[in-house]
Amino acid sequence: MKRKLQLMSLFIAIFAIFQTQTLVGQTGFALNLPGAPNGANSHMRLPALNSKITGFPFTIEMWVKPSGWVSYGGFFSDRPGTTGLGSNATTLQFDNNASSHYIRCDYNGSARMIPAATLTNALCNNGVWNHLTYTVWADSAQIELNGVYYKVNGVSTYIGWDNTTFAGQLARAVPGLFDEIRIWNTARTNQQIEETKNIVLNGDEVGLVAYYNFDDKTTNDKTANAFNATSSGATLTNPNTPVISISEKKKIH
Repeated sequence: MKRKLQLMSLFIAIFAIFQTQTLVGQTGFALNLPGAPNGANSHMRLPALNSKITGFPFTIEMWVKPSGWVSYGGFFSDRPGTTGLGSNATTLQFDNNASSHYIRCDYNGSARMIPAATLTNALCNNGVWNHLTYTVWADSAQIELNGVYYKVNGVSTYIGWDNTTFAGQLARAVPGLFDEIRIWNTARTNQQIEETKNIVLNGDEVGLVAYYNFDDKTTNDKTANAFNATSSGATLTNPNTPVISISEKKKIH
């Protein structure tokens, strides 16, 4: 009986430690963007990443809490003539359908994922945290939205704005909170995404090219690559109470 009590006490202690250390990734500070009507004043601009990402595949991860739907609102945008992952447009956006908040993407310049029968549930909801992952290969792309994966085969980097040169470009800015932005030079597997999306990273994980979690109240890269970003119109805010310190976050190796 005594041994059972000792084992139970040990289990309770371990469980308590796990509970205090396992915190969702979007705790602490987040990037708060005002959005439209002028995305030139509402975005985070990353430096050129092509010294570390030299081709396909690559993976972008983030938590996002939009405060409003925006036609073609850009969650992630890398277009010709900007700081690039290549010469072709690669974007992750809201769709332009005003009756829904579907997700769409362009990849490698020509192929496109748009709402279809299989994507009717791919809705990025306002006012709540959504987890987005965007994995791009030369001939296909995959979007993960809140644990559901959508893949399609076919033929300067900004966060929060699609800086296209098409008409209406200034309005393509998503208002709301962005956090835990991660850029990898690998195709992250579904299992890898699910295992780490709620965990704060160290910044030295294999394949991690750039990492922004804003908890030091800057838009600096947390990896040794120092791809420090600049923001326009953004504030850094902590939407959580109580404030969670960096030291209390669980680290992975």
